[in-house]
Amino acid sequence: MRPEWAAKLTGDLFLAGITKTELAAELGLSRTYVSSVLSGIKAPPGAEERFRGAYQELLSKKKSTR
Repeated sequence: MRPEWAAKLTGDLFLAGITKTELAAELGLSRTYVSSVLSGIKAPPGAEERFRGAYQELLSKKKSTR
């Protein structure tokens, strides 16, 4: 089952115009692995904090380039 935080983060990525490919690159992971975590197939410890941190970093970069 997909974790609530992953569903929210997926929505936030969409609204911010950030792709899973960009998130994966920021995390240093494959897009396939990121998709597996966000869909609930994989549940590594600390994923929520790590993924949210990468999202925030991408959001900051996006805002600073405007």
